[in-house]
Amino acid sequence: MKKLIFILMIFLLTACTKEVSTKVLDIPVNVLIEDHIVYWDEVLDASKYTLEINGILYDSTKNSFDLTVLGEGEYSFRIKARNASDIDSEYSSFYTHSINSLVLEIPKNLIIENQNLVWDEVDNATGYRLVINNEIYNIETNYYDLSLLDCVNCGIMIKSLSESRYKDSDYSAIIYFDKTYVNDEASQVLFDKASENDLIIPIEGSFIISIDGTELDNQDYETGNNIILKNIFLKSIISENQLLRISGNDQSYQITVNIIDSRVPFITSNYEFNYEQNDIILEFNIFDGNIESISGHNITETDYIIYNNIVTIKKEFIESINLENIFLAYKVRNANNLSFGFILIRNGETNE
Repeated sequence: MKKLIFILMIFLLTACTKEVSTKVLDIPVNVLIEDHIVYWDEVLDASKYTLEINGILYDSTKNSFDLTVLGEGEYSFRIKARNASDIDSEYSSFYTHSINSLVLEIPKNLIIENQNLVWDEVDNATGYRLVINNEIYNIETNYYDLSLLDCVNCGIMIKSLSESRYKDSDYSAIIYFDKTYVNDEASQVLFDKASENDLIIPIEGSFIISIDGTELDNQDYETGNNIILKNIFLKSIISENQLLRISGNDQSYQITVNIIDSRVPFITSNYEFNYEQNDIILEFNIFDGNIESISGHNITETDYIIYNNIVTIKKEFIESINLENIFLAYKVRNANNLSFGFILIRNGETNE
């Protein structure tokens, strides 16, 4: 009997001291990055994952990780699987990824229909912010009832909002609304200064037309089967958006004219010069734009003169540069375009 009890005790002691079996977890595979989120295949028996990102450890209980929580930057990372009882997997290979800010799109196709402002929905936006004559309105839908406003020549712009990983968009271009011109039709039209054609608006009748409260001269437009705004008049307008009011006996309209310029500024003079002890003259076609800057070799605004579409680089600056070839950059901008370019000045006699 004592021998039997002894054998049972040995068996129990052996069972109690037996180690729990463990295994090595598999390495995460099929790593994929979409929209700044890292995904990988789930690892059997893993309860969490550790990512080493630029030398810092981050845990995730899911088989994904949103890199945007780290902010903008360049990242190198690797992943391993873990749980409380088994042996961690080895790390995966290193992966790299760059993060630029995720920014929502600016609302597009703003139009006014029956006193409702409507626009295209923006993906991932959780709402919109309207600024109407410096008053702010936060809404969740892609339309707004303007009939509630007591509004005379109101300027309206809108941006997309986000409560998640995206940044809010910039504001849209301004669209105008005037409640005193509650009308049968309100919309937007586009005119490109690159066009040689008049702007034709398909509205029939006899009307008086004003822009931003100023009545147009009869030579600037025609009415009849269509309203025709003359090309030469529209090209003289500097502002990008104009509220067009069309008043007749039975009908009235308000239309926002969006004026763009698709022409790209460019240099019309030669961009290579042999220095001959004179100022260097550059000429540009800037299409109602402006010459923003000249740069290179620490040139300053005292070293050149900008007048209309001409830049004069002073000879004193050229003679101060002890180089045979002098490269300078220019930047020219108009309503919708920004142009960069370079000029070469061959300075044969250098200063010793």
